[in-house]
Amino acid sequence: MIKIADGFASLMLAKDAADQKTLLCAELQTKQRYGFGTYEARIKSATGSGLNSAFFSYIGPADHEEHDEIDFEVLGKDSATVQVNQYVKAKGGNERLVSLAGPADEAFNHFAFIWEPSRLRFFVNGVLVNEVTDKLRIPTERQKIFFSLWGTDTLTGWMGPFAYKGPTIMQVDWVSFTAAGERCLFAGSLTCDRTITVSAPAKTQENL
Repeated sequence: MIKIADGFASLMLAKDAADQKTLLCAELQTKQRYGFGTYEARIKSATGSGLNSAFFSYIGPADHEEHDEIDFEVLGKDSATVQVNQYVKAKGGNERLVSLAGPADEAFNHFAFIWEPSRLRFFVNGVLVNEVTDKLRIPTERQKIFFSLWGTDTLTGWMGPFAYKGPTIMQVDWVSFTAAGERCLFAGSLTCDRTITVSAPAKTQENL
């Protein structure tokens, strides 16, 4: 369930009005695929153990491609942390938990990653929290941008026990993509910070 109003996109987890035994989750995805550059979003997560509020890029078998992915995931069992991760050709295992200044379901956070051919960096509210320089652990496939809110009562070891306590929402204030080589296209973008270097795309020589 998704609602666009008052300047926010709200992704809701709630019971289906037509079938009270069914819970509905929510997902947004772009049609376009994006490559190297800076991906940013300002979001507030949903409240509740067993929930996952995610901002990520992804491509995979549904689009007849290999599975590459770059993630920010706030797990409702501990909303004062965010998990960052990436998959390369369906291989993950790169999870890292990052502490936040406060619960992500009480205030908005600016999540961003800069994806380059030889480096992947994750930022929270402008602060670098993880850097990957092993090229074998950096995705290469162009990806779509996603937001999702979902819950489970089976992955309790990872997401905590789930018990439905009423509708809950994840809010998205804004999202942006700045291609490699571009910077500071709008106020508040991570790329406007001149202390953060962003590589320009390699130029190819044309035959005259």
